[in-house]
Amino acid sequence: MKIIKSIKSYLSRFSRKKEVKKLPKVKQVKSSTVNVVAYGLLIVFFSVGLFGLLRSIGMSTQVDSLKAQVKKLDSTIVDIPNKQQTLDVSKVRQYMAGFIRTYINYTSEGSATRLKDLENYYSFNTNSYRDELKAPRTLLSQGLIAIEEYVDYKVAKVKVQYESGEGENKVTEISVLAIPFKMNDGLLAIVSTPYFVKEDDLLGKSKAFEILNSNDIEKLDEKTVKSLKDFLPIFFEKYALSEEKDLTLLMKKPAFMGGKYKVQTVNDSSAVFYKTEGKTAVQVSVDFENISTGAVHTERFTLYLSKQSSGWYVDEFYQYYKN
Repeated sequence: MKIIKSIKSYLSRFSRKKEVKKLPKVKQVKSSTVNVVAYGLLIVFFSVGLFGLLRSIGMSTQVDSLKAQVKKLDSTIVDIPNKQQTLDVSKVRQYMAGFIRTYINYTSEGSATRLKDLENYYSFNTNSYRDELKAPRTLLSQGLIAIEEYVDYKVAKVKVQYESGEGENKVTEISVLAIPFKMNDGLLAIVSTPYFVKEDDLLGKSKAFEILNSNDIEKLDEKTVKSLKDFLPIFFEKYALSEEKDLTLLMKKPAFMGGKYKVQTVNDSSAVFYKTEGKTAVQVSVDFENISTGAVHTERFTLYLSKQSSGWYVDEFYQYYKN
């Protein structure tokens, strides 16, 4: 019996034991943790919504700004033609026709009235302006042939035909008168002395500026001024006679008056001799006499000159006081 028990005890070591699985432990979550997560999610959702709202407002502002820019551009585009069409050619033609009739027609009896009427057209200072006629003059025809537009002024180019003199001395002339003017609010004013040009010449760059104030300039030395005073009569005589060969030697871009005039007076006593931007310059008025009629008129000039071995040379030539 003892032996049998020993055998059972030995065999029992190899018997299979049934394992009992343990139930998984349930992890407990604290209520505070749940609250943190819930609030965190709410904050995330709120932030996303707020960002979307701000972005929407920003896009709306950009769209409004873009619309405003487009509207402004449209208005600018619409305004451009209006600005370009401010020059009323028919009004310029009418104005110039009245001026030419007053300027050309002359009788000794009506000379004072003529000068007074001309002052109504001029907006420049006429104190030193000469316009002396010695024989009757009658306008035969006129025509506006060109209007040159510059930055702040315009020049009307009018072809005129007129008779001068009396009896056997009566002559018929055809000239082109260049008239610098400005137009503001539909009103016109002549802003510098009219000047004669050849019909086939381009109009010079003209401006309605008065002579420079001697206190506002860099003056030239006396030796240079004297040299220029000697040169000016020679130059303007060549300019009046309009000899191309001679003028080519005296100026960079020859300008021609037409050959019908001679110099009566170069008003160097009232001229301004100065230096500007390293250039020697002169502003001077000149009285010209019509060779066939004896009529005298004044024109104004600005010259930029350089000194060469042969004498003075006109680099730039303006038929007005350039400031």
